[in-house]
Order: sequence, then C-alpha cells, then structure tokens
Amino acid sequence: MSVSQEKTFDVFLSYSPTDRKTAELVERALTEAGLRVFVGRTESVPGEDWQEDIWEAMVNSEVVIFVAPSRAAMVSSQAVEVGAAWAWQKPIHVIRTGDLAEDLPSYLEHVPTYPLSRLDDLIRSTREALRPTLSEDQRTTLAAAYGELGVPADVLVADPALLNALAKKFNARCKTHLSGERLALELLRLRKSARLPQRTK
Repeated sequence: MSVSQEKTFDVFLSYSPTDRKTAELVERALTEAGLRVFVGRTESVPGEDWQEDIWEAMVNSEVVIFVAPSRAAMVSSQAVEVGAAWAWQKPIHVIRTGDLAEDLPSYLEHVPTYPLSRLDDLIRSTREALRPTLSEDQRTTLAAAYGELGVPADVLVADPALLNALAKKFNARCKTHLSGERLALELLRLRKSARLPQRTK
C-alpha cells in the first residue's frame, strides 16, 4: 500500500539487512520517545511497490537517520538514500554500529554520528531539529553571522570548528544557546529560500 502524501513522519530510519536488530532497537527507542518513525527497509516486500513508498516517506519525513554499517558492509541503496536526503536538504543523523567513526563509509563522514551507546543524544538532537524555526530577527542575525565567516554554506555545515564559530557569534548576539548543528539546519533553510548574503571574491 502506498504511503499517503498527507502522511508525515518525524524520522525516516534507514538500515541495511545486516543491521536489522540494531534498527529495531533504534526504532523502539525513537517511538518510545514519542517520535513518528518510518522504517525504510532496503529489502523488497512481495506484492508491494516498496521503492516508491520509501522515496515518498523520505520526502514526507523531517529528519533522516541512518543505521550505518562498516565500510565492509556498505549497501549501495543507502548511499543513494544519503544523496537523496542531501538533495532534499533533510537533517541527517547517523547511529553507527562500529566502534570507530573511521569505520563509516565515506559518504557518511561529514554528518553527525552517534555510537549506539548514545541513543539518548541522538533522540535529543532529533528533537532539536524538529523544533520551530527561528524568529525573523534571528534569521537576519544568522544570515549576517554567516556572511562574516566568508565561507560557502556547504563547507561551513561540514566543519565543526566553523559551526562552533557561527554558534558563538549567533548566541552572543541573540542571547541564546543553540548548537552549531541546529544553526546549520536553519542555514540550509535560508539558503533554500535564497536569503543568504552573496559571497564576494
């Protein structure tokens, strides 16, 4: 059965077949935290147009979470889903099954990652990404702070040091305590609506 276009989810959860048990644990934790979860299983179900459902659910989800396999267990469909999530400017989080961040596939190296032992932090970050957007004055301040850093948005959101610098500027001016990760989400929204200042060479 197709996912209704009016059906929205807080989280799109993607995993490879080898990580089914981990995905079930993550799904249960997210659901118990009150989040609406769509599980994007990578294997097909007989008689169902599963691929269409997956894309439709991702479009209608606010945050995308990947249960990331090690490099040795990379699944091509997950790489495609990561690309789609970036293209649709979805916030992406990763829960890793390996012990080291270095074990992640290269396409997941520049997104927030959490070991399975930090599920609570993953849930907290997901909730933060779902919060209402900034006020109009705060958006203006964020755009100005971004312009002062003088780097492309794609570079900034992938660099923790630059995100921290942006958060420091923004929080000092707005008297808030927002994380660099949260501001990165808002920055991408501003870019999508063409509200970021143009960079000069």
